[in-house]
Amino acid sequence: ARLAMLLGKAHGYNANDIAMLGVCGLLHDAGMTMISRKILSQTEPLGADERAMIQKHAEGGARLLEQCGLRDEAVLVVVRQHHERADGSGYPLGLKGERIHPFASLVQIADSYEAMVSPRVYKLPMKPPEAVRELEALAARGVFDAGAVATFVRAMGHYPPGTRVRLSTGETGVVVRAHEDAPDRPVVRLLQPGGDGKVRTELDLRDSPTVAIVG
Repeated sequence: ARLAMLLGKAHGYNANDIAMLGVCGLLHDAGMTMISRKILSQTEPLGADERAMIQKHAEGGARLLEQCGLRDEAVLVVVRQHHERADGSGYPLGLKGERIHPFASLVQIADSYEAMVSPRVYKLPMKPPEAVRELEALAARGVFDAGAVATFVRAMGHYPPGTRVRLSTGETGVVVRAHEDAPDRPVVRLLQPGGDGKVRTELDLRDSPTVAIVG
């Protein structure tokens, strides 16, 4: 939800649309509550029947929200379309290009990035720059909307806000904002040694060429 709202802001949407993107981000996977825990926690590759069950969560989530009284069409469309892909390879309807709601394109980028950098029972997480490069590669192949991915890189850089990083100086910190003209040189909020989470100062890596992110 947070990433979707940041993307909406970078895309130039108004405050109401940005708030709506946040709601879409919160509710897009509502249908996963209908999938058995056994399937969700499975470490082995899913079979055809299990994949088909997972893919039902998009339409199922929209129906569930309607049953709960949600009537906002934009949210319901995003819930249905957040796994559609620009090249038509997605589900449930195999929609292409402009037939996919622009909110759904932004939510699917945020959702895909979050999935890439998060640990799962069946995989280790990617590092943020690796995930960004993967998004760019998927956009180059036409799988994702190129404009939505470009918005992500412009807004988030290679280290989206909230990413915890380790610097070549041995210090640790949290990225607070990116630079459009230097996506790999964000502003980092340095933390006090000792792991208490207290902020010591901020460091703009664009102005500190001798310091690099190493982990």
